[in-house]
Amino acid sequence: MTYLKNNAFLSLFKNNFLIYLCVFFPYLVSKVIKHEKLVYIVSALLLFLIILLLQKKDLLSKKEISFMSNLNSVSIYLIYFGLFIFTYITQNVYLDYETISWDIPSYLVASLPIGEGFLPYETQWESKGPVLMYVYYFLILISGKSYIIFRLVNDFILFIISIFLFKSIEKISNGNKVTSSMSSILFLSLFSDPQYVSEYSELYILLFLSICTYLFIKDKFSLKNLYLIPLLISITSLINQVAILFILPYFVLMYKNNLFNKYNLSRFSVGLLLPQLIILVFYLVNNEFNILIANYFLIPLGYTSSGDVNSLNELRIWLREYFYVNKFLYFSIFTLLSLEILRIIKSLKIKTFSNIIYLNFVISLAIYLLGNHGYTHHLMYFVYFSMFFIANIKFNQPYIVLFSLLLLCSSSIFVKSFSKSYENLTNISAIQENYPIYKLSQEIDDNFEGDYNILALEYVLVLFYLDKPNYSYIVHPTNHFEDYIERPLVKFNKLENNNIEKLLQEKPDVIICNSMRIHMGVPTDNTDFKCEYEHYKNEYNKIDTTAYRKNVKVEYYYDPYKNMNVFIKRD
Repeated sequence: MTYLKNNAFLSLFKNNFLIYLCVFFPYLVSKVIKHEKLVYIVSALLLFLIILLLQKKDLLSKKEISFMSNLNSVSIYLIYFGLFIFTYITQNVYLDYETISWDIPSYLVASLPIGEGFLPYETQWESKGPVLMYVYYFLILISGKSYIIFRLVNDFILFIISIFLFKSIEKISNGNKVTSSMSSILFLSLFSDPQYVSEYSELYILLFLSICTYLFIKDKFSLKNLYLIPLLISITSLINQVAILFILPYFVLMYKNNLFNKYNLSRFSVGLLLPQLIILVFYLVNNEFNILIANYFLIPLGYTSSGDVNSLNELRIWLREYFYVNKFLYFSIFTLLSLEILRIIKSLKIKTFSNIIYLNFVISLAIYLLGNHGYTHHLMYFVYFSMFFIANIKFNQPYIVLFSLLLLCSSSIFVKSFSKSYENLTNISAIQENYPIYKLSQEIDDNFEGDYNILALEYVLVLFYLDKPNYSYIVHPTNHFEDYIERPLVKFNKLENNNIEKLLQEKPDVIICNSMRIHMGVPTDNTDFKCEYEHYKNEYNKIDTTAYRKNVKVEYYYDPYKNMNVFIKRD
């Protein structure tokens, strides 16, 4: 009896040996070989095994088919619950780090004037669309103005996006819950990397795009969708200007399906133009139209032309970095992309690119390349629409390979994340109380009894904690000395030439700055303005910030050379 069981096991292993080879052999090679080109060697090996596997014509065994069928019968609510837990465990490993991206504190501060009745850009400037400031302010309110709760609320938005991804692929794959779950799990696994654990504008755009994609997959160009889809995409363009490009796939498909008539175009135009007109009227009535034009045309064009990176090379580096984050996660995304590329090469059909998924995928890649800065958060759309390729894999050996890899990568990520995330999520109050910048803000506030102002040229999160605007019109520390930003703002009387120098001469109550930081990998002195105490000691006291600055939890990408100079004006 034992012999028969062992024989059956050996037979099963023999029949599926190539599958196991694809799943485990590249991992073992990566552990044995120590070579600077390791990632490329392993990738080439994995691609060879995938191509070899695609030649295999054997069908899956009854046991494998039965196992996958049983998985497909799992309750939808249990799957949603699993995605919810997976989201919060994988997203909160770094919750005890106060800052991951310094964009986020700038958006928080720029949104605060909305509570006083001001329009976005009216008193504080940030580069993104005006609706982002309203989204941020709404989330600040429902978070009770707690920074850490704000971060947790945004995790829920990511969870909702994963649900719409699940529902979209479930619709495409005729109710296949396994395929749908694989897509959402891979999506969330890729977003567990610290480069995506932030509240970027792309996150909110993805929420709207995920809804649009689901609506279109479900009902195509129904009467409701002819209004609703362009309305949602129009809103995304008011969050981040470049998102308007996602309207192009729908125009292409309308034309391709002979729906380009005056009735459909009029309905489409109403949805597309309504949010734009509402914002336009608000800015015209408040005499702020010029700054809206600057933010939507002049500054974005300057931003694109200011980039000088090889975006394709940065894309290669982005994929390679996942190899060092989690090898099974890297193998998963590499296998998925490889299978899709090989499928397209084999089919050689132009019509492959004539559906909403591929058109959105092309737009996602174009946005990254047009940005010309190589920022990884510009790839968030690319990641999302890549997940739909899972629905193109037939239920065969490559499908089992990807399923196995995803099971290994998601399990390892979850297990690795659980302990730290659980600790963070059960100590939320203590974490916020111990955030270094939060403690610094309390120390600054203790120096004053009445109202006071702050010029924050660094660590602008202090302003959010103290519920204060920046003394400067520009909020983000890196935007003060960009010519493509400064010129339009000076032209429309929002800034003066040599703006920071003049603001410093006005002697604000508090000055926060640094005199050195790492730039392009090299410790660099700040030459844009003076930030040494010698320059301010006659009128200002300096706070001892050593304890805050040396706390590595102040920022995930810790810069040991960056100062934390805080000057308090004497009475």
